[in-house]
Amino acid sequence: MQEWEKIARTLPCGRTKRINCCRKDVSQVISHTEKGYSTYCFRCGDGSRKFVSHGTRSLKDMIKHRKELNEYMATQGELELPYDFDTDIPDYGRVWLLKGGVGSALIEHYGFGWSECMNRVVLPVYEDGELTAVQSRSVWDAMKPKYLNKKGSSNCMFWHDPEVQLDRITDELVITEDILSTVRVGRLNDCVSTLGTSLSDRMATQLLENYSNFAVWYDGDEAGVRGARKACKALMMQGGVVRVIRTKLDPKEYNNEEISTILLNDVPSELLE
Repeated sequence: MQEWEKIARTLPCGRTKRINCCRKDVSQVISHTEKGYSTYCFRCGDGSRKFVSHGTRSLKDMIKHRKELNEYMATQGELELPYDFDTDIPDYGRVWLLKGGVGSALIEHYGFGWSECMNRVVLPVYEDGELTAVQSRSVWDAMKPKYLNKKGSSNCMFWHDPEVQLDRITDELVITEDILSTVRVGRLNDCVSTLGTSLSDRMATQLLENYSNFAVWYDGDEAGVRGARKACKALMMQGGVVRVIRTKLDPKEYNNEEISTILLNDVPSELLE
């Protein structure tokens, strides 16, 4: 058993610890989650992320988790943050956010947090200071569903904040599926998230009040491709000028230079095939 795993096994589930790795600073993160034990060094990568499963959880742990989840689900009649919402996000949650280009300053600016009972990052959506939607995202690909959405209405959208925008590359409004992609692209261009792949006629009307040119940049999976076609139709029916951007990765997974290149070049696509 490696030394990092010995340390991980001493941590309570859901906790992390930083230790020295390749430099004097504590750049190596050791985590204990429901899935197992993991470690990663932000400096050297330490040969990529390492993970060791600790097998099936105990019956006591499963009952506790189910009880907490049931308590949370019981609150879902009202639009509100999870009862255990906390701005102190575990390191493995922050690592996932950082992979999407969202560091501590942006996390604090947008008011992102964590729910222990759901074991998910919580992304609130506000309009004029009022909570209009809550999107909770698992940080492990194996945890399904990836997103849990709670909206005040079917037409909620998440906008980039011009206060943290570094540049505006084009005169288009970029439309993405998820919140993190909007935060990421919104650093370089006007951007909005439709909180999924559905852009309604009413959303299109709202967007056309301030923009006439659009770039729909949804994820490249089947749902994203279908959603992009429908979004184009909704905007074009009301006079919008629209193009589709299709990339191998989600928008949030590109760096600033790559996003700039993608926005400035018309990515080949068949718009309404």
